[in-house]
Amino acid sequence: MKKKNQKIQFGRLQIVIAMFLVLIAVLYFVQRNVSYSAREKMILPLSESEFGHAEVDTDADVLILWEEDANGVKGRDLMEDILQQMRIPYELCGGKEFAGEMLEGYSSVLLSITHYNLLDEGILDILDWVKAGGSLMIVYPPEVNGSFTLVQDELGIYDVGGTMAVVEGLHFNIPFMIGSERKDYKITDPYESSLTVSLNSDCMVYIRSGKEGGIPVL
Repeated sequence: MKKKNQKIQFGRLQIVIAMFLVLIAVLYFVQRNVSYSAREKMILPLSESEFGHAEVDTDADVLILWEEDANGVKGRDLMEDILQQMRIPYELCGGKEFAGEMLEGYSSVLLSITHYNLLDEGILDILDWVKAGGSLMIVYPPEVNGSFTLVQDELGIYDVGGTMAVVEGLHFNIPFMIGSERKDYKITDPYESSLTVSLNSDCMVYIRSGKEGGIPVL
């Protein structure tokens, strides 16, 4: 399969980035399953010595794994911007430095890596961690190679086509965004961005390309 130079065109795809924001928020907060209880709070003015030094929770729940190529860097930067806007603490790790034991303590992994051979057996450690309750989001479609075919069944994929699908619009199978049940979204500058895949029957597809019955996107 020929390598594709995939590009995110930020200027014309604001709606896609907005959906990434919503999706990460949903995955993150559902995974944490936090319960809340109301309590009274008294707001007091800060003293001069305290002003500007509010405490921030720096315990990282999210690990971004990235690759040192164009897509890996773009995906890393995009996910960093999103997590910073949402004030979700995270840490970075290059794919070459990753080891399975690093997953301990994290609730989510964002994978900005297209060449899974870079992770060696680490990709198997990630999938075992997901089975144990971890949350994985793959930022870019992976390169179809031996490492990917080794784990594609674990990802719910039973067949991969030889070409990338052109995503011209987005159809929501499951309306997880406000207003998404009423209309499809058209992408004004479509490009080849998704693997042509056939999924196992137990996979849940949230978004398809173009219309109902299109290529799975999410």
